[in-house]
Amino acid sequence: TFVFSDDLETNTGWTGDIGPGAGQWDFPTAFPGGNSSNTGPSGPASGTTFAEYEASGSQDTASMVTPMIDLGTASSEAELSFNMHAYGVEIGTLNVGVGNSPTGPFTNEFSWTGQYQTAATDPWANIGVDLTAYLGQQIYIEFSYAAAGPSFYGDMAIDLVQVETCVSCPAPINFNLL
Repeated sequence: TFVFSDDLETNTGWTGDIGPGAGQWDFPTAFPGGNSSNTGPSGPASGTTFAEYEASGSQDTASMVTPMIDLGTASSEAELSFNMHAYGVEIGTLNVGVGNSPTGPFTNEFSWTGQYQTAATDPWANIGVDLTAYLGQQIYIEFSYAAAGPSFYGDMAIDLVQVETCVSCPAPINFNLL
């Protein structure tokens, strides 16, 4: 069961450094997206838009945090999956952390540094992160990123963020066999 699924058509419920400026996460809506040339994806992995860190000369670290994800009734493994597009010679480091508050602290569970794709048209990478250690908790996932260079070639993008797990169901009451 997906206990959380967001293809990032809007930033509804997300918190952090979200806005239209350099060094922030934004939600471009038109092809080829809000990214600069020679960096970022040419289009979304899912739906009509995605979340993107807009470098444009900034090396500031920007954080984007999911709404609360309830793993309180999860009964076995849990996995975070998301699509990542890291194209540009100034791609920095994306850290993905998990915490019990939207303001952290966050325990880092995944990191990626440097370019993954070599063109804007390259397919997105699907990333999987084990969240089994967080079963029984209410969590928030932080995507934290900063571009590596002084120019605009460090636009990082994510799309289709999902958490999947098996959910415990209550036992039937007054069960009748027909």
